Amino acid sequence: RGEYTVDAHAMRSLFLRNTLLYNGDKGGHFNWARGNRLLENLIIGQNFLGPRFDAAVFHAVTLGQEGLVVEGNWALGPSLVSFIRLDTSQTTSRGAAGRHAVVRNNVHFGLGITLKGYNHTAEHNVGSKLLVVSAWAAIDDHNAASIVRYNAHSKTSARASSRLHGAIPGLSSLNVCNDLLVCNPNNST
Repeated sequence: RGEYTVDAHAMRSLFLRNTLLYNGDKGGHFNWARGNRLLENLIIGQNFLGPRFDAAVFHAVTLGQEGLVVEGNWALGPSLVSFIRLDTSQTTSRGAAGRHAVVRNNVHFGLGITLKGYNHTAEHNVGSKLLVVSAWAAIDDHNAASIVRYNAHSKTSARASSRLHGAIPGLSSLNVCNDLLVCNPNNST
């Protein structure tokens, strides 16, 4: 993994009202522990002019997803890393996958959101890209009970979805996206 501006190992920490402008680090806030709150931050040009990298402005490993709240942030490109990445390793089992993160009321352009794990809530977000993973590595039912609603993204997709039309997994409704059959499988009109 590359360098991060903040490498957070503490539980229940608060990252509030910070401004990160054109940081050269690969990612912004690396989340290792449970219960962290990342609120009302402004991030512009994270990893500016850097190479495409498996990183994010807000990156949470499996243990860091439990109780994580990412809310009210603005992240604007240019950037070749994601805005939010709820991650798992290739060997993570279903029982050890991340759970119960909340991603809400964020604005992100030029960067995307990637959701892996279970029982996440992503709502009221506006931005460029949303990727909701269904199957990856050792897990074939990521986000089966996640809630994805009230979002507006120019591109929404599901990785390895087994649902009709490649729809995102879990409960997804009342989203605006490039393909309503993908982001609103139960109410695509």
